[in-house]
Amino acid sequence: MSDRLENVTQTISRILDGYDIRLRPNFGGDPLRVGMDLTIASFDAISEVNMDYTITMYLNQYWKDERLAFSHEGEILTLSGDFAEKIWVPDTFFANDKNSFLHDVTERNKLVRLSGDGSITYGMRFTTTLACMMDLHYYPLDSQNCTVEIESYCSKLYCSECSDGYTVLDVLMYWKETPVHGVKEAELPQFTIIGYETNDRKEKLATGIYQRLSLSFKLQRNIGYFVFQTYLPSILIVMLSWVSFWINYEATSARVALGITTVLTMTTISTGVRSSLPRISYVKAIDIYLVMCFVFVFAALLEYAAVNYTYWGARAKKKTKKKETDEKKILSSKTVRLIILFYPLILLKFLKIYIIFCLFDQSNFVSGSKVSSPFPGSTDADIIELQDLRMSPLPSIRNRSGIVSTSSTLGAGRDHDPAKFPPSFRMSRTAAYNTHSRNSGLRYRGPRPHKPKKRLIPLWRINSLETILDSTECNLHEFIDDIPQIFVTDLKAVSHKEETSREKTHTLDKFSTSSVNASKDNTNEIVALKSKCEELHTQIGRLTKEKEEAFEEIERLKDQILNQSTYCTSLGAVLGNLTWRASRFPQIVDTWLSNFQNKIGEFLSIVNGTFGAFVNTYRSAFPPTSNVEYQFVMGLLGIVTNISASPEGREFLITNSSGMEFVQKLIKLTPELPSAPGTVSLKRLMLMILYNVSMNKTGLQYLLESRVEDTLSHCLDDEASSEEMQLLCLRVLQSVTYDLDKPKYIHNLITTIPIERIEIMASAKRSDISNAAKQVIKHLRHS
Repeated sequence: MSDRLENVTQTISRILDGYDIRLRPNFGGDPLRVGMDLTIASFDAISEVNMDYTITMYLNQYWKDERLAFSHEGEILTLSGDFAEKIWVPDTFFANDKNSFLHDVTERNKLVRLSGDGSITYGMRFTTTLACMMDLHYYPLDSQNCTVEIESYCSKLYCSECSDGYTVLDVLMYWKETPVHGVKEAELPQFTIIGYETNDRKEKLATGIYQRLSLSFKLQRNIGYFVFQTYLPSILIVMLSWVSFWINYEATSARVALGITTVLTMTTISTGVRSSLPRISYVKAIDIYLVMCFVFVFAALLEYAAVNYTYWGARAKKKTKKKETDEKKILSSKTVRLIILFYPLILLKFLKIYIIFCLFDQSNFVSGSKVSSPFPGSTDADIIELQDLRMSPLPSIRNRSGIVSTSSTLGAGRDHDPAKFPPSFRMSRTAAYNTHSRNSGLRYRGPRPHKPKKRLIPLWRINSLETILDSTECNLHEFIDDIPQIFVTDLKAVSHKEETSREKTHTLDKFSTSSVNASKDNTNEIVALKSKCEELHTQIGRLTKEKEEAFEEIERLKDQILNQSTYCTSLGAVLGNLTWRASRFPQIVDTWLSNFQNKIGEFLSIVNGTFGAFVNTYRSAFPPTSNVEYQFVMGLLGIVTNISASPEGREFLITNSSGMEFVQKLIKLTPELPSAPGTVSLKRLMLMILYNVSMNKTGLQYLLESRVEDTLSHCLDDEASSEEMQLLCLRVLQSVTYDLDKPKYIHNLITTIPIERIEIMASAKRSDISNAAKQVIKHLRHS
């Protein structure tokens, strides 16, 4: 083994001897080909405000450096990331990067794998925030394209070979056969990853032609959040504003308060939506919807202002008879009914236009023709759109942007010279900057369907929604046609209802008079019963109130006890861990034992009860290590472990009654702990306490009398025990069997301890386990 390490060390020293890090491989010859592949670890965040997204990925680069060849046998050396600082590596950077950092826990996440023929694999893991210029015209019914732009850029000041990066004459970057991994497993809360596309191109600048690798993600925004947070509440607010139509127009305070409340609520919803978006000047789909909802709410408030002015103004100018006033009230109510009918009709018209426009494919609305797909063999709904301009929901904005026909090209009218821009701005997305492109096919997350969909949502859903809106609109139109007949019918019905009401009022007056006359004889009895009922009612109310107050007090005390319990447990966990750390110093433990023996005894009694209650409570389902109760118990056991590490502490632990009870409980509960991840640390501390106690002669005798061999036997026979637990058991057994002279204890050990298991462990690969097992066997045979 040492010879091989020495040979590898010599090999690395030999290949680095005379190696010039400033020169690329095959300097002066053909361009060096550097392969790339990415593994997506996670999409962390997408920000519309900052127009960027954060992603964690693994970047692997592959190239061949014949200067590092050391063997022809296909041998591979895996080296740490520090080796990359001693050899030439590609000057790769992300053109659209805003902020990045390389992970360094527990070490820098870099890897170098060197093959015998000089082939190098250079991998790293990092998190980067990349620019993603989003088009929010159709927000929140939009889809976005976010890219990863990889290019060569020389960042070493002493590199005489490059000025702005390696050109295609020096380095050629290319995607590996499987360029991207992990897209299927990536999840985003607000978007769905439809697919991705990779391509490479060459860009011509003043300093030369440079290689650019691109990875583009197609992201479709999920609409569910906005339905429940924006669309549904705004529709309900609009409908709530219509409630004022059913309130009497003389109730001014009620109708005005309702109108102003709905207007302010719509303003709050609009402000909340805009707060999560950048300050962009163009109109978005959500803006159109919220503005129309605000118009409906504001119009409902204006409707009451018009009705109120018409009614009270006419009444102030001319006083008419009662019959004429009733007829005017009826006509005013009919006007309100007309408004009640027309408002939903207009709202349905608007929703129909909005839904059809936003949910259909955007290309169906550009001058009556479709924009051709930039990817061969892909439909318009399946491709990743790479143009800079998209359709606006408003025709005026579309015309202003120059999108009037399919004959217009994105590169028309641009006469910018790319050579005038610095390397940090080399992010062109138009055909005028590209000289080469390949791998333009779109990759999907799942199996691609045989018949691609041509719309963003199924056509039958849109047709069904359109049919419902049309039928509702027709019913409203038919109802409006019958309004004149309804006027005449309702006038007659109102007159008949008034006459019937007068007759009923006269009948009720007669019945009331007869009832009063019949009840005069029983007045005293009724008064007495009424007084008694009121007294009983008062008593019942008082008892009910006392009962409710008692329940409230019980709930308050219950919450207070729970809060205090949680606080005390957290405080105990913190103090226990702090005391555990302090007890690592022998001077502190000696001070405790010399000055506070009574307190140490009380502490052992508390530890005994707390540990027993904890194990009995979580025997079936052990809590995680982050649980505060678990940390509290760990701190207590750690303190006892450090106390038993000193000779005086061992003597006190085995002579004090509380300490002896605690040791007895450790021997009893160790086999009963379940095999769970959370019990490993507890068992470790328990076995360390038993080991420290066995170092004392009196403690060793107490352990043997308590049959500690049963506990050790169970630990050794447990197949789920880790090697560390087995080593601790062997250490305790090694201490117990040392200089054992009493036949009773020797017989108990031989009949209980699994000798065959220890013999197997004597041949283990770990030297410490093997040596401990051999010492135990030696002690048993000597005894």
